[in-house]
Parts: sequence; structure tokens; C-alpha cells
Amino acid sequence: MNSGSVSCAYHQFEFTKKLLDGCEMSTPIVGNRSLIREVIVNADKITMKKMSIGRRRRARFWGSDSGTGMTLAVPKGRIYAGTMFVEGTLRWQVTEDCPWDLLMALALRDLGGLTDVGDPVLPPVVPAVERVAQGAWGAHSAVALAATAIDRSLLRSQWQAWWERTLVRESRPITTQLKPPHFAVFDRELELQDLAAEYYADALAWTTARHEEYARLSMAQHAVRAADIVDVVRDREHELRRQAGYFRLDLAVLPFEAKGAWIVAPHTVIVSDSLREDAAAFRAWFAPVVAALV
Repeated sequence: MNSGSVSCAYHQFEFTKKLLDGCEMSTPIVGNRSLIREVIVNADKITMKKMSIGRRRRARFWGSDSGTGMTLAVPKGRIYAGTMFVEGTLRWQVTEDCPWDLLMALALRDLGGLTDVGDPVLPPVVPAVERVAQGAWGAHSAVALAATAIDRSLLRSQWQAWWERTLVRESRPITTQLKPPHFAVFDRELELQDLAAEYYADALAWTTARHEEYARLSMAQHAVRAADIVDVVRDREHELRRQAGYFRLDLAVLPFEAKGAWIVAPHTVIVSDSLREDAAAFRAWFAPVVAALV
């Protein structure tokens, strides 16, 4: 998906992207099904052409921990690519991952005190990112991120732009571009470059730990997590007396202090790890989403 299609898609779901925002897990989402479908599926012509679901048997998926792209058969069950798994058939797909760059972005957000940035504004991460290292990256080591040192408004807008271009799986870099000591990816976003230079070591340590935790838990619970997705889709198919049509949903599982799910981009939902680990609550949330998509 190119940047133009992403921008267009954002306009299309602007009015409904908060459908899942802040929903109590004891009350499953029962929003308008056609609106949920429009938000998540978004009639994505480019993706459909690339993947040619129902005509081809191969699609491209990316592992986020090793940064190595790999071509996998469209699954009839779970397939792992790095920490990503893909669940589904030739007709429908649900991917799940804990993307490295999203973890890094959230860590830097919290370390920089950007608590009011984002749309929707997402909760703080848990455990909180600890400040240990002190400006460990060369010439930038003396950078101070006090409120008077940089333009906080500009920093917020730069972080938001980085976040938005990292959310969608197709537009996310295959390997992280956030690399010390110069953080060249932010050469035109100098406030964000200073933020990365000051807090990179702490963000890296936290991201590494969270990413490894997710990988271990996902592998250990693979049967349960697969059933959480497949059973809900099959129940919907049985209810309708037909097979599911094409749909795709990308889940990014991230460690937030609040339990919930948030639509953040076309066919892209952020799910808190606490919701994903609670099978009953996850199914209660996932069922009306599938009902809207199938």
C-alpha cells in the first residue's frame, strides 16, 4: 500500500476509528457491522492485486525480529515468520505480531513524556520503560529533552508521523531503520532524532525484553491462540451456512496498562497483550468484528 492509499483510507474511517477505543472487555463491541467492515477492510484494491487471494497461493509476509523477509504459502493454519503468525485460509487471513518498531516508538513516546500524542491516544506501556543509560550515543549524549530544550509541539507531530507510517504492515520497513549513532532515518525530523539519541539505549533494552516475552508466550500458547481465531470464524460460517468471504485483519499485540483494542489503520487493530492473553475476553471482542467482516 502506498502513502496515498493510506492517506485516503484514513479519511474513510475517520468517523468510526474509535469504535473499539476504550471498550470495556465485559461488554463486547456490537457496533454497526457495515461501518466496522468499512473501517477494517477498506476495499483495499492495491492489497487485493498484490495478494490475488483466491487466484494465487503465495503471499509475502515479514518477520519483525530478524528483519528477514520470507515468502510463505498462504496458510491453512498457523505459520510463523519471525514473531508473526498467519492464521486462515485462501479466503481469509488474520496476522498477529508484536512489531519491533511499534514497541520502539511507544518506548520513546513514554520516555519523552509524549502522553498526549496519537489518535487515538493509546495508554502507557507496562512495565514502564526505565531510564538507565544516560545519552549513550556519541555527539548527542549531551542532548537534554527538558520542555524548554526543544519544540514539544513539533516533536509530537514528528512522532505521530513516524507512528502512522509504521502502523500499516505493508508500509512498515522490513528491517528497523532506527539505527545509532546518527539515526539517519530522522534527518528531516530533528526533534525526533534528538529523542532517539537521548533514549535509544533504554528503549532498546525495553523493546528487546518485551519482544522476547511475546515470542515465548506466543509459541507456548500457539494452539490456544489459533483456536481463539479459527473457532470464531468457523462459528460465524456455521451460523451463515456458508464459507467466509475475503477479509484480512492485522493484529498488533502490544503491552499496555489498559485492556482493550483500538482500530488504528485499515484492516489494522492494536490489541493489548492483557486482552490477547485472556481467551474468553478476546473471543468476546473478536466475534462481533468477525460478524462484521464475514
